[in-house]
Amino acid sequence: MDVRENKELRGKPAEDLVPILLDSLEPEKVTYIGASLDKPLKGQLTTFLQKNSDVFSWTTADIPRIDPNLITHTMNVDPTRKVVKQKKRTYAPDRLEAIKQEVEKLPEAGFIEDVQFREWLANPLMVKKSNGKWGMCIEFTDLNDACPKDCYPLLIP
Repeated sequence: MDVRENKELRGKPAEDLVPILLDSLEPEKVTYIGASLDKPLKGQLTTFLQKNSDVFSWTTADIPRIDPNLITHTMNVDPTRKVVKQKKRTYAPDRLEAIKQEVEKLPEAGFIEDVQFREWLANPLMVKKSNGKWGMCIEFTDLNDACPKDCYPLLIP
C-alpha cells in the first residue's frame, strides 16, 4: 500500500506540537515545540527561540556569507550505468496549473538553477494533500539507483 494514499501509514510526531511565532513582524516564521513540556520550560524555550530567531534561515538570502560551493550538492553518477530519461507526461489542467505555480516559486527561493544532468530528467509527480491542494515531488528512483552508495555516511549521535 502506498504511504501517500494512506494517512494511517504516514509518520507522526512523537507528541502534539504547539506553534511558536519567532518574529511578530513576520508571521510566516513559525516553528513548533512539544505541547507536553511543562509551562516554565515551554516559556524558557519560547523566549530562547524568539531571542535567537536570527539563526534560522528561511531562504538562501538569509545565509549570504556562506559560499554556495560549500553547500551545493553534485551527483556522483556511475558512468557505466545506462541513462534513463523518462518520457514527457501530459497532465490534467488542474495538475498542470499546480506544477506551474510550484516551479515559479523555486527561482524566487533561490533553489533552482540550470540542470547539470539533462539526460536524467524525471517527471513531476502530483500528490493530493489533505487540504485539497496539490503537492509536487520528483521521483528520482532511476537516478538514485545509478549513484553508488556513500561509503562514509554521516553518523547520527
